Order: sequence, then structure tokens, then C-alpha cells
Amino acid sequence: MTGGGVVVGLMTMVLGVVITVGSVRQSRRSKQSGAWPTVVGVVVKSRVEDDEGTYQADVTYEYEVAGCGYYGTRIRFGYCGGPRRGSAQELAAAYPVGRTVAIHYDPGGPKESVLQPGKDTETFGLVLGMFFVVAGFAGVLSG
Repeated sequence: MTGGGVVVGLMTMVLGVVITVGSVRQSRRSKQSGAWPTVVGVVVKSRVEDDEGTYQADVTYEYEVAGCGYYGTRIRFGYCGGPRRGSAQELAAAYPVGRTVAIHYDPGGPKESVLQPGKDTETFGLVLGMFFVVAGFAGVLSG
């Protein structure tokens, strides 16, 4: 491998570290959200989005904390849809427009909220990040 190959390997490792750290942070926030206080809110939008074969439940809800109004869109930490339309439709159907829902919000920053606290879906990001770290490291070693 040339000097350029070593640079690519290092860049791949950095990308892997960034993805891994982000996944760990999301996982930590997900676990913390299980202890967050709740308020009652209302679903104002619920649909399925199709982004070139990736289907995602798109849910927006509104809620109020200490007299301030907020909108949220996070169903659970790390959720980004998938290839099955039916899964996204099921999730969106669980939150029809007008439904009252329990919203868990961060007491230190109430604009951060979630409908399904404590559900950790960051395994894919963690595995992907570690893959890039290992692949980058192998590239550096072979250079």
C-alpha cells in the first residue's frame, strides 16, 4: 500500500471511531430516557416515508413542559427505518393523528423527547463503526 493508502486507512479508522462514539452516546441517552419524566402530548402527524426503498415511520407530536410548547419526532433512539414497509406502517399505525401519548422528555433540556424510552437500537451503528475501525487498521498495517 502506498502512502495514500495509509491515509485512506487512517481516515477509515477515524470514520469508524466517529460512528462508534455516536452509537455509544445514543445508546447511553436511550438508557437514560427510561428515567425521564413524562407529560401527556398529542400526535399531530403520522405517516410512512419512503426514501428509495428505506421505509420510516414519520411521527410528530406536541407537548408542553412548564408552560412552554414543544414538538418532537423521536419514536426511539437510533430508529432510522428499514427495508420493510410493513414494519414502518405498523409503527406509524401505533401513533395515529390525534392520539394522546406519554412523552418522555429530558428534564435538563425538554426539547429532547422520545415516545419509546430505553429502547436501544444502536447495535447496527456499533457494529458498523467497529468494522470501519478494524478495516482501517488493517489498511494501515498493510501500508
